[in-house]
Amino acid sequence: MAQNLVKIQNYRPDIDGLRALAVLSVVCFHAFPGLLPGGFVGVDIFFVISGYLISGIMYKGMDAGSFRFSTFYAHRIKRIFPVLSVVMLCCYFFGWFALLPDEFQTLGREMLGGAGFYANLLLWQDTGYFDTVAHTKPLLHLWSLGVEEQFYFAWPLILFAVYRLRRATPVVIVLLMAASFVSSLHLMAIDPAGSFYSPLSRFWELLAGAMLAWVVKSRTSAEAGQPPAGYHGLSVIGGVLLLGSVFLLDESRIAFPGWWATLPVLGAFLLIYAGPDAVLNRRLLSHPLAVWIGLISYPLYLWHWPILSFSRIVLAQDLPWWGRCLAVALSILLAWISWRWIERPIRFGIPGRGKIIVLCLLMALVAWLGHDAERRHGLPFRIKLPLSVMDDGISRFPQCPDVIGQGANAPEYCRRSAGNQTPDRVVIGDSHARSVFPGFASMDQQHAWLLLANPSCPPTLGLTIHEPNGVRHCAARRDRVMQYVEENASIHTVVLAFFADYILDTDFAGQRKIDHWASSVQMSSPDMPGASKAELFYHGLENTIHALTKANKSVVIMMDVPELPFLTHDCVQRPLFKLTPRCELARTTVLARQGQARLMVKKLVANNPQVRVFDPINVFCGRSQCKVTDSGTLLYRDSDHLNWAGSRLLAPPFLSWLQGGQQWGGAAASPAP
Repeated sequence: MAQNLVKIQNYRPDIDGLRALAVLSVVCFHAFPGLLPGGFVGVDIFFVISGYLISGIMYKGMDAGSFRFSTFYAHRIKRIFPVLSVVMLCCYFFGWFALLPDEFQTLGREMLGGAGFYANLLLWQDTGYFDTVAHTKPLLHLWSLGVEEQFYFAWPLILFAVYRLRRATPVVIVLLMAASFVSSLHLMAIDPAGSFYSPLSRFWELLAGAMLAWVVKSRTSAEAGQPPAGYHGLSVIGGVLLLGSVFLLDESRIAFPGWWATLPVLGAFLLIYAGPDAVLNRRLLSHPLAVWIGLISYPLYLWHWPILSFSRIVLAQDLPWWGRCLAVALSILLAWISWRWIERPIRFGIPGRGKIIVLCLLMALVAWLGHDAERRHGLPFRIKLPLSVMDDGISRFPQCPDVIGQGANAPEYCRRSAGNQTPDRVVIGDSHARSVFPGFASMDQQHAWLLLANPSCPPTLGLTIHEPNGVRHCAARRDRVMQYVEENASIHTVVLAFFADYILDTDFAGQRKIDHWASSVQMSSPDMPGASKAELFYHGLENTIHALTKANKSVVIMMDVPELPFLTHDCVQRPLFKLTPRCELARTTVLARQGQARLMVKKLVANNPQVRVFDPINVFCGRSQCKVTDSGTLLYRDSDHLNWAGSRLLAPPFLSWLQGGQQWGGAAASPAP
């Protein structure tokens, strides 16, 4: 790397030291998040470094009239493809023996996204209610590579178009930076996941590096290498900004990137601008150990996350501190091997088109393997394990778009019982309504069922709920569902099913150890300004009950099923490591978690005695323990949604109770903990 840079610009060991700071921040954040809560900003530092170095190379080539797109992309391929393809192939090989079908299917999708450099767009799309937790995605970290390569698809073309107008070039860079930054702030307000993963909202960080390269180029030309005064101070300020970012920023307490991203970007900008002779750059960043880590930073970034992720998947728990230390040490060893025996020989060895062709074919193979694993549902023939966890049963029932219309106001989930019988029972609510519907619709031989549901959109009239990854047009969709149910005379029974965690501020289930779902939910109502979540949710449910009873509907509230504080896959013995599954759930744990929701429903029944409540706790829990499996079959799709088996387990006692006259379902069920 250093050898190559000497030929095109003065090699700066301090920039490799800055790479070391960036990659160690990310690795430490992933391995020991409590020690370095803001370590994720290492990616932002990488963006600035990349924009600076690559743009500087392009400026030199265009100044000399020697810039060629073919040469530029050939260098990118030799830099990016070798280690990336090896890492993904290793993940595929290990996953073949260690992953369950749905996990291997997800890995295949990530491989395809990584090979096509659109992993960030996949994650943006995936970040939703049914998304798996981040640490079960071995190639999650490739999102940043997607952003970077998308930038380099567009930036050389733009630069080539404007570079002849020298004075216009910095103006164009500044305008593009401003547009990208405004896009980031706008998305932060309406779609935080989009602000994090969208290339348009991240390009400004790479453009900051491009602007820095222009400033340094102009400064060097004007001052003939004489450094201006104050460089030491700029170096120290930049270092303070970076250290403050990695130690003080906390993604669970701030909205990132947004304005906060300016801290690491400005810190990296100032450190690079200060030059190699500034005090911090010369004494710390240029230290041989820092330079060595910087040289292996790219393969280290690629290796560390799959190792940590796979260990969490196969062990069904987080590694102890010493285990994470070993994982980091292994990552460093593999990174050095990759740099020494893969990256350097290919980048700096004998030139030739044959390398580029072989690397492109290798990446195409990776993409094909990933696509094949995704298309064939994780290749379940690899292991003889009948796993129905991901089957929620919804595909067994016909869609009904014509029943309630189409477009933005129609429910996302509209299904009906098989057959031509007119539905007289309906389940409305969020994704939890979807998860209980299949059992009711398949096992009720006397009545036809209809499902009208929207994810992250509970049946709470008059209530505005904002969940960053929730369904759009929630209020309009909910109102359309209610209008249809109220006006449809054939429907006489309405079941309200919903997730109970909307009213909570603490995260619980394994699926949300990183996503922080409950704490991100916000709700409001013009009728109750300043009210708590529980008060607002009660108000919305009561509005719904009043509207339905006024329309002569019989209203049933389905209490939520027990929520799991672990991943469903933790309950499955894996094919490669025959470890004992860990999935015990105490009844007292369930009652404690549902305590606030139970008090709310008890109050609803007291004030609305016509409402009936079914409590599924006795279906899933005995006196002391609750079951997550039944005769070896998992009952959950994830930490809080039932799968097909769980829905069919719930249906018979519910349907039997529905025919009776009890107000609160279950002989031993208790409305309060």
